[in-house]
Amino acid sequence: MSRQQATLCLMLVRASAFLLQSAQRNVVEVLETRNGVAFGTWSAPQFCPSSFYAVGYKLKTEGEQQRGDDTALNGVMLLCENLDGVSGGEITSGVGLWGTWFPWTRCRRDVKNYLEVMVQFNFRAEQDQGGGDDTAGNDIQFRCNFFETRTTGEILIAQGGMPWGNWEWSNQCPPNSAICGIQTKIESSQGGGDDTSLADIKMFCCYD
Repeated sequence: MSRQQATLCLMLVRASAFLLQSAQRNVVEVLETRNGVAFGTWSAPQFCPSSFYAVGYKLKTEGEQQRGDDTALNGVMLLCENLDGVSGGEITSGVGLWGTWFPWTRCRRDVKNYLEVMVQFNFRAEQDQGGGDDTAGNDIQFRCNFFETRTTGEILIAQGGMPWGNWEWSNQCPPNSAICGIQTKIESSQGGGDDTSLADIKMFCCYD
């Protein structure tokens, strides 16, 4: 099998995985930003179980390496619950090789004990540095809000984010939906070259 044929087969497998998983959820919106970096390839998306939504997240990041090669953000994991607060486990898409997982942070409940869910994200990425040390993805934040309506919402900030690059907000899940899935673009190890790891990210909004 040629390299071109192998690449095509991999793309078909990933597309089939997406169609199989997304068919089990009613995806109503794909959340993206325009500051993702071109390095790497898209991993297979992962979804919370049906009728479960993202209510928290944690980061895997590598701290500053001083004179070494920085990779910054390596992974994002989502915490799934239904609207009654029952746990639906954890999901993540592709994850890089470097760094450490930091503690969870999650959406609050309001004074009436109503659960908030994640409906939008803010991605921090450093663009191609040319001959410099590339890091690509550095940090991500989320906006929590009620499932049915949209107010200003709480900004959720996890530990471990790195400082390079610019922020950009994604589009937002429409009312009566919330983030239910994640897909990451990961650059594999470059051997002796410049590693970046997580370069871009998408979220999926569901109503089911």
